[in-house]
Amino acid sequence: TAFFTLLGTITGCDYFEPRCEYGTPSADFVFKGKVVDKSSQKPITDIRIIHKTGYAPANDTVKTNANGEFELKFNDFPGGDHWIYAEDLDGTKNGGLYNSDSLTVNS
Repeated sequence: TAFFTLLGTITGCDYFEPRCEYGTPSADFVFKGKVVDKSSQKPITDIRIIHKTGYAPANDTVKTNANGEFELKFNDFPGGDHWIYAEDLDGTKNGGLYNSDSLTVNS
């Protein structure tokens, strides 16, 4: 009986070892949005859109087009927060002085 107990213990050890996984988990993200004037609902052009994560390499910046639309495409680790900041940098050139705004997206 001592042999079977030892054999069971040796073969049972593999059960608790973690499985080998290859590669790094990643996901392709696309954030699309439209920036409009709150009162008139007209699109706002040339608003700077900044995408930030908890680490600098994933930061990205785009501007809204003539329709107030923007698109951010990137590859990142799944899970975690992404921050989107909108800033008006050109004063009244785009039709007004707009306050900065932000939102958090959890993946």
